[in-house]
Amino acid sequence: MAVNYVEKIRQFTRQELIAMLDKLLAGEAIEEWASGKAFEHVILRAFELESATVKWPYRVKDPLGKSQRDMEQIDGAVYHDGMACLIEAKDESGHITIEPIAKLQYQLSRRPVGALGLMFSINGFTEPAKLLACFAHPMRILLWEGNELRVYIERSAMCKALTLKYRHAVEHSQPEYSAVDELDEEEPV
Repeated sequence: MAVNYVEKIRQFTRQELIAMLDKLLAGEAIEEWASGKAFEHVILRAFELESATVKWPYRVKDPLGKSQRDMEQIDGAVYHDGMACLIEAKDESGHITIEPIAKLQYQLSRRPVGALGLMFSINGFTEPAKLLACFAHPMRILLWEGNELRVYIERSAMCKALTLKYRHAVEHSQPEYSAVDELDEEEPV
C-alpha cells in the first residue's frame, strides 16, 4: 500500500514541520518517509500554512502522447501573489552541483515565461551551481538553503521570503539571497 505523504504532512503543525526539518538538517533519515520526500513535503506544507496555493508532487506525461512514460517528476508547485513557482527540493549530504540547476532551467524553458523555479537544498550549493543560477538566461531560479528555510518556517514567512528573494533577484541580479535580515523590516508605504 502506497503511503499518502500529502495526507500525512497536512496533519503537521508548524512546530512539527520545524522538528522534522531539524532532523533533516542534522542528516537524519525520517522514519516512514522515502528518501527526499520529507523535505519536499515540509516545504510545500510550510507554504500551504501561509495560504499559498500548493500543487503537491506530481508527474508530467509526454505532451504529445507518444509515450506512456513519465517525462518529468516535479517536486511541487506554489502559487502566491501572482507568482507561479516550480519546486525542486534536494535533501543530499553535500552541496548541490550544476546538474539539478540545469535540469530545472530546462524544465522552466518548457513553461510560460513568468514561471519561476525555487531550488531548495538542505546543505547549500557549489560555487559553479550558484554561477549557473546567476548567469542562466533568463534568470528564473531562486536558491533556498536549509538553515534560512528553518527561519522562514519558524516566523511564518515563507511567502514574504519568496517576495523578498524575487525582488532582490530583480533589483540585483542575484538568485542566491537570504532574506532573513529583512523579515522584520517594515515595507515602505
